[in-house]
Amino acid sequence: MSHADVTHTENVRRVELELIADELKTTDHVLEIGGGSGYQAAAISGYVENCVSIDVALHPEPRFPVLLYDGVTIPFGDSTFDVIFSSNVLEHVKNLDALLDECARVLKPGGAMYHIVPSPLWRVWTSLTYYPALPKVVLGNLRNLQSADVSLNEPLTPGQRRPTPESTNSDGGRATSRTALSVLKRFKLKWIRSILLSPRHGERGNEFTEAFYFRAAWWRTLFERNGWKVAEEQPGRLYYSGNILFGALIGMQSRRGLSRVLGSATRKFKVVRPGD
Repeated sequence: MSHADVTHTENVRRVELELIADELKTTDHVLEIGGGSGYQAAAISGYVENCVSIDVALHPEPRFPVLLYDGVTIPFGDSTFDVIFSSNVLEHVKNLDALLDECARVLKPGGAMYHIVPSPLWRVWTSLTYYPALPKVVLGNLRNLQSADVSLNEPLTPGQRRPTPESTNSDGGRATSRTALSVLKRFKLKWIRSILLSPRHGERGNEFTEAFYFRAAWWRTLFERNGWKVAEEQPGRLYYSGNILFGALIGMQSRRGLSRVLGSATRKFKVVRPGD
């Protein structure tokens, strides 16, 4: 893979992966949860004997095979993996208790989980840099809105049905169904709201309270409540926000330096079962 093929986000993920690389053994069997394009799984596979990646949706441009799963049951047997890894994924999981139970099932005795999660400062800086990045946000929303208009009005394919019976205009033209119009209206309202406020990133809180759920103490309580022990935690030592305002214009070394002043975007947790 050439340097030109690596996106700014992938460069960030590569640096964050260095937080756990030294702890991986060549004989490890690793499970990555929420693999996305598989970029990190491809990197992990260079360190270990076996790495598999799962996600609830398939990426349009995969860099490594990522298996589709239902987001509930991890499709592997008990005590299969030495290491479980996720990067910026847990905040998007609605039922974290169920996921952590599944992780306990598929992790071998003595195994460890490594989770990289966003910090409160990432949420703060994402909000503060939202308005400078607004032109890019608006352009992206306009494209999404246009796509929604087209998809709701495109001709039906053979055998396809709309959610509600189709009506016809007085001039004989085909009208959009009431359900489609309702969906489009909600989409536009959400679009307008997203211009006014930096949207919530994960599954808990709102635009103003989400930082509370990204605190280290909140994550520690989550793990301990589900029977895990936090063996180690450390800041990611990399500054960035969710808006990628300057992207590759600020190099990784500069972002390391900025993290000493502006704070780390993420935090790494190593968790194990008590007694391991």
